[in-house]
Amino acid sequence: MGVIRRMGKQGDIPTKWELDDEGSVQQAQHVFDDAMRAKMLAFNMDEGGGEQIKSFDPKAREIVLIPQIAGGN
Repeated sequence: MGVIRRMGKQGDIPTKWELDDEGSVQQAQHVFDDAMRAKMLAFNMDEGGGEQIKSFDPKAREIVLIPQIAGGN
């Protein structure tokens, strides 16, 4: 099972999927694609930390989506 954790003002919103359940994989893909259109950053998390990704990987164990942070002067 994999999970996407979308971080936002409401906190951590999880979306789970199972590789053998095409509907749940499609839903997770949709959540990921929406986040990319919203210019969020995506990280594939593993035991050693995270690596930024640009496309959905249904084999990932955990994907974290975070909003971009704007810098100041």
